[in-house]
Amino acid sequence: PKHPHKSTKREQYPTNKSRAPQANITNLLADIKDRGIAKTNRFAMLVPAPVGMPEIKGVVTPEYWSQFSIESTQLPGFNISTQENFIQHITQKMPYMVNFDEIQMSIRCDGLYSERKFFEAWKNLMRSQQTGNMRYKRDYTVDLYIEQLDDNGNTIYGVIILNAYPIQLGNLDLQSQSTDFHHMNVSFAYDKYITYDNMDWTAVFKQLDLSDSAKDY
Repeated sequence: PKHPHKSTKREQYPTNKSRAPQANITNLLADIKDRGIAKTNRFAMLVPAPVGMPEIKGVVTPEYWSQFSIESTQLPGFNISTQENFIQHITQKMPYMVNFDEIQMSIRCDGLYSERKFFEAWKNLMRSQQTGNMRYKRDYTVDLYIEQLDDNGNTIYGVIILNAYPIQLGNLDLQSQSTDFHHMNVSFAYDKYITYDNMDWTAVFKQLDLSDSAKDY
């Protein structure tokens, strides 16, 4: 006879089928229709010129906000550095530093090489052409703006990349047998980033105290 306090194997270990939520394609389609899907080609990026950027005819003015033909970029990621601590006979990873990944950007060059000239001028602003010395960081960094948009062009997620500057400008290959256009790759370093969700710009800057004096470090 079955022992009154002994459970069967099925009772002790219920099957995955009994524990798993039942998939419902109707609910899935309704959820997609309600919230939509974020698309990689719906984005906007603004790259302001540094305050001290020299003017280039037809390319850069002191108030210029670059409207590049940006083909691709990324929303930034991060990784947390850890070290192993031995606590009560157990090895545990303890975080001690947050590291931010570089921002990559691919740009299509126009017929005047405007984009190339822009970043050449930025490089010359960073480094004195007379002495070869690098200038103060606050003199050539800017805040970049990257936004994920919905199908109607509304911002659903945005980041401000603080104190950014270019650290690499890719080669532009020349080929006599090719009719392709130039793709220019640029890498940016920066201090950190902050996020916003369709927020008022004035409120964002006031809340985070992102004044010019706050960025002088």
